[in-house]
Amino acid sequence: MAATVTALNTATGAATPVNQRSGVYTMPSLLPGTYTFTALHPGFRKSVTTDVILQVGTILTLNLSLELARPQNRWRSKRRR
Repeated sequence: MAATVTALNTATGAATPVNQRSGVYTMPSLLPGTYTFTALHPGFRKSVTTDVILQVGTILTLNLSLELARPQNRWRSKRRR
């Protein structure tokens, strides 16, 4: 399963989620503006890229990477009587 990538237009607050299996994400309907891109996948840390400027007639390529999340050690100690 691929990561979920979201483009957030910082001026309008409009978010565009995209989920592709191939690892290549296309968002042809984005309007020009400044964006924050977020990539999420279970078991990985969230990746955030801010202040990405998209202009008319340009093709933008971002290489987003996700790092493995550190396991959270949660344990309880039971006292035996």
